[in-house]
Amino acid sequence: MDYPTNEIATGGGGIIVSGVANQIEQAQCNTDADVLKSRSTSTEAQRAKLLALLQRGPKTTIEARNNGVMMPATRVFELKRAGHIITTELVTQYDDNGFIHPRCARYHLIQLAGKEAQP
Repeated sequence: MDYPTNEIATGGGGIIVSGVANQIEQAQCNTDADVLKSRSTSTEAQRAKLLALLQRGPKTTIEARNNGVMMPATRVFELKRAGHIITTELVTQYDDNGFIHPRCARYHLIQLAGKEAQP
C-alpha cells in the first residue's frame, strides 16, 4: 500500500504541505473495495467503511465490529446526522464465541444523503 508523504516545500515565502492535498484527493477517489480493505481505525475511515458495508446490505453490530467499526451505533448516528437515512432493527444473534445477544442492532441503509428515493 502506498502512503502519501508529507513533504514540505517552500516557495514564495510560504510553506506547502503537499502530502495533505494528496491524501484528500486519494480519499475522494477511493472505491468501496479500497475503503473496505483499509486498516485505518480513524473515525472518518470507520464511517466510510460502515457506509460502504451498508450499501452492500443490512449489517449487524457484530458484523460491523468484525469489519473494524468498533462503535457502530455512534457511526450510524453520525451518518444519519450527515443526511443518510438508516433504520435500526433489533435482532437476536450469536457471536463467534457462541454468546447470545438478544437485542443486537441490524442497520439498513434506506437512502444515501442527497439522493432521491427510489420507487
